[in-house]
Amino acid sequence: MGYARFRRLILRQRPQMARAARGTLAALAALLLAIVLKLENPFWAAMTALIVIQPTRGLLLEKSYYRLVGTVAGSLAGLLLIFSTGSPLVLTIALALWIAACVSIGNLLYGLRSYAFMMAACTCAVIALSGYLNPPHIYSIAFGRIACIIVGIVVATAVTALFTPRQSKDELANRLSRLAGVTVDWLALLLRQGQGSMLVRREQDILIEIAEIEGVLDDVAAGSFRIKQQKRRHRNMLAALLSLLAVGRLAGEHLARQKAQDCSQEQWRELLARHLELVVDKLTNSSPVNCLDELSAVVAEVKAHLPLLGETLTDLVAALQSVLEDCGTMTASSKEQALPRLIHHRDWQEARRAAFRAAMTIGVVGGIWAFTGWSKGPLMLIAISIMVSIFSSKEHPAGFVGQIFIGAAIGSTCAVFCRLVLLPGVTDPFMTIAII
Repeated sequence: MGYARFRRLILRQRPQMARAARGTLAALAALLLAIVLKLENPFWAAMTALIVIQPTRGLLLEKSYYRLVGTVAGSLAGLLLIFSTGSPLVLTIALALWIAACVSIGNLLYGLRSYAFMMAACTCAVIALSGYLNPPHIYSIAFGRIACIIVGIVVATAVTALFTPRQSKDELANRLSRLAGVTVDWLALLLRQGQGSMLVRREQDILIEIAEIEGVLDDVAAGSFRIKQQKRRHRNMLAALLSLLAVGRLAGEHLARQKAQDCSQEQWRELLARHLELVVDKLTNSSPVNCLDELSAVVAEVKAHLPLLGETLTDLVAALQSVLEDCGTMTASSKEQALPRLIHHRDWQEARRAAFRAAMTIGVVGGIWAFTGWSKGPLMLIAISIMVSIFSSKEHPAGFVGQIFIGAAIGSTCAVFCRLVLLPGVTDPFMTIAII
């Protein structure tokens, strides 16, 4: 019984274990190459290889790109700070302003563009403070940082790209089409029988599916500018479905009130529900052109009785047509239809709070260093800069940092054991890699 349970666990965790094996191989290969090339701080290469490992190939390439961009920008900023500031206090103030600006912008952006600004923030601190501690080696530190990042990215890509699957965009488009069919079917049932517990459960299932699709959109679009354009259309489709749910509820309540006053509404509702069910049938049977024609006919009928619901269905027709064109189910129309523009919410208040927290934290630690001459001040600032930048855009940064602390404690314990017990006297780089 124990063996069977263990075997099921291994089978269930096989994708994660394969990803861990690829990451380990990439990190060790990057570390070995950086040691052979005699780069400054070769462990940066191994760290990069571990960090950029992703479940899909597009995410791997895109995260590598933004990490490299952020590293180059942060390195240049660090060099500028170290050469334009003459004291720890001035360096602290300049560093606090740079990190606050990067953190603020990073919290306003979505996806991996935010990661680029976070990397620029912490890399600037690493280069500037490492250069302050080792002025003669400032250029080699900056070059070593960038070179190690490049080595880590190249090795991670070479080791994992061939074994990392692509995300299917056609599968996502088909999933959106099926979701549209389920939502239209929900509307048909709502018009026929009014709101009920079964319809509430269906609506909850639709909302869950919308949330799940939204969660994988960035994974699907990563690594391709063309698919990023399609991602906007997919988000417009999700927005149209959410609008249909909201307006459909309002229409159901309105028709329920009208039913008590006018019995002729019953016949019209039944006829409209049948038309919507025909649309659902054609959606599920892969007849998109006929489906859109049928849905457009329903829109004209609905507008005569429920104008707001008719406008919402019009937006759904336009969004559905663009999604079907993207996946090649139908040919592109000669005239581009205007789609509803989905506007991303930008939390300016949270961005200001994150920037203020970062600036105050750097200012306090840097102030202690500047006024007391604390020898470990620069190292403390490097660690603090990483914490307040990389993790500031997390939903619950305090809890996340707690998990990082636990992982860092375990890793530090293992590192001390390796350094004191396993590595003394070892000089061959291949043996060092094997022990690590």
